Amino acid sequence: FLLCVALLGSVGAILDMDSESWLLKGFLLACVIGGTNVASSATVQVLFMLNATALLYYYLRACGTDPGFVRSTEEEKKKNVLVLAEAGCFNPRVFCTSSLIKKPMRTQHCYVCDACVAKQDHHSIWINGCIGTRTSGRGSVSPWAAANGADWVTHCPLRYAEQGLWGAASALVDCSPWLLCVFFLAFYHTCWSSSILLVQLYQIAVLGLTSAERTTLVLQQRRLQQPVSLRQNPYNLGVLRNLVSFSPVRCCGLFKPAVIDWTQQLPHGPDHLMFAHADTV
Repeated sequence: FLLCVALLGSVGAILDMDSESWLLKGFLLACVIGGTNVASSATVQVLFMLNATALLYYYLRACGTDPGFVRSTEEEKKKNVLVLAEAGCFNPRVFCTSSLIKKPMRTQHCYVCDACVAKQDHHSIWINGCIGTRTSGRGSVSPWAAANGADWVTHCPLRYAEQGLWGAASALVDCSPWLLCVFFLAFYHTCWSSSILLVQLYQIAVLGLTSAERTTLVLQQRRLQQPVSLRQNPYNLGVLRNLVSFSPVRCCGLFKPAVIDWTQQLPHGPDHLMFAHADTV
């Protein structure tokens, strides 16, 4: 009876969460179901289907979402040119000569998209678009879902606990060429997606930087006589606060990160440079 009450209470609490992410709710529901029925083989199938659904969902959302393009009207472009010309500030770090706009902080111009993207990480060939301030979360969840999905495909045909590692490898080789081919393909995808995921998590949690900003800092470090740590940058808030700011999970209001619209965060002055001095790097 207590187990049934706890199960129904957990399901009700998850469904009543103040979150628009149905993937998060589905994942929590899967954890509850998996905890109550660990031994059932159906649990593995449900978790695999949830993982595949998450991969497809976040991939399609990343493909169809505005990454954070900085848009301006023709009048605003003319005004920006006049104001910056009078101030004598046509520095490429402040003014984009391609889009004719005053670039907000943490904004990079993508020559493939032909637009300035706020908090641009990189241009992804997988989604044929940029990973920016509005798609960075989905772009990082996709490698996580891909790594988990490939890990499921790798794990399910093998029985490490029953046969041991060597016995499972021998059975895999002797079983069928098709199964062996699928195993190596899944293992390959597990390796590259896990590597991308670890790099992204390191940049997000430890450095608080995007890939483009990290590349810029590395290039600037080569010109400095006394290189400094990449962690000493204005956007690194610490591991915990970096994760809270990046993650959409709020834990019923326990986590309250500062919501910043990087498409509107203009520099404080015409001479503002993001990493101009060594003491701010």
